[in-house]
Amino acid sequence: MSRIKFYTVILPLLLIIFMIFYFNNISILEFGVNLPKISIEQIDFVESEIRVSVRNTGHIPVNIVMADVNDRIQSANIEPNKKLERFDTALIHIPFEWSKSKPYAIGLTTEDGIRFEKKVESAFYLLKPTFDVVLLLVTLGIYVGIFPILIGFSWLPFMKKFKKYYSFFLSFTVGLLFFLVIETSVELFDLSQHLDSSFNSTTLILIIILLTAFGLYHLDYNVINRNQSGLKRSSIAISLMISVGIGLHNFGEGIIIGTSINLGKIALGNFLVIGFALHNITEGFAISTPLTKENLLVKYLFVLLPIAGLPTIFGLLVGGFTNSLIVNIIFISLGIGSISYVILTIMKWINKQYFILNKDITTGISSGMCIMYIISIIV
Repeated sequence: MSRIKFYTVILPLLLIIFMIFYFNNISILEFGVNLPKISIEQIDFVESEIRVSVRNTGHIPVNIVMADVNDRIQSANIEPNKKLERFDTALIHIPFEWSKSKPYAIGLTTEDGIRFEKKVESAFYLLKPTFDVVLLLVTLGIYVGIFPILIGFSWLPFMKKFKKYYSFFLSFTVGLLFFLVIETSVELFDLSQHLDSSFNSTTLILIIILLTAFGLYHLDYNVINRNQSGLKRSSIAISLMISVGIGLHNFGEGIIIGTSINLGKIALGNFLVIGFALHNITEGFAISTPLTKENLLVKYLFVLLPIAGLPTIFGLLVGGFTNSLIVNIIFISLGIGSISYVILTIMKWINKQYFILNKDITTGISSGMCIMYIISIIV
């Protein structure tokens, strides 16, 4: 019996492998024109040199034969090789005395005579992981991710005095999270437009969101709730899931801030720091809301605080020392998927306890979204 099961698995796999290899022997390229395509993924400015990371995102091998800066041909050294097979990458060193804050257009030309260009609005020195820079990024992470959530926790005593409005506070939390998902999704899909089409960014985003939600479902029902029961279990579990979801979201926020600093966009970086810090005060409120009915020690909040806040610091470090669009998209998608699952979890629990169309519920969700929208305009 086991032998039959074995062959029923192996045989289809062998047929699939045969089908793929057989297709490689069928050439359809001769019936049309298949042009080379390369993607300039990253441009770094170091002392007397411009470094360009490039990837072959086309279907045929390419040879990079020339580099130029602002339409002027420059000498260049290509590592490891100027010939790139599909999805191969290369690092191009262009000796050049560039000037800080000036715009540059970097061009690469293949042996077919096709030129690919990427523009940099303002040249800026590549950040190096020195002690001072790391300390600055960690400090910003605490300012954006830890301190605001701590402020949000301070509303817990106030909410405990109004336990009868518990359903309103909980649904208000849903409104806050709902707005985060909507706003971040808009930013994410706008960001994905700058990613090379070969990555199929829209599909990638949706897959990551779904996989994140499935992963949190497993964590929620097979780990967090295993040894807990009743209302207390639900309250603690929901707060923990909100912390995990917000933590992944804040990791994406940290990456965005770190990337803006890495690119030298100081004004944008300052705006993001202030804006995200004010936003994250509401995250502390969201985490503490499910605990309103519980007589729990303050130490529980300080367990949830690092789960939600520390990822901001790690995001800043990742964004500060790398400038990868695909990495940004992946982690922001993780944040959206996690918060989406948290929203579904809270809504399911609210519906079980109070019924979803309760007046307090609809008012709370609407209020949460409106307040977040007003905050987003102000900052």
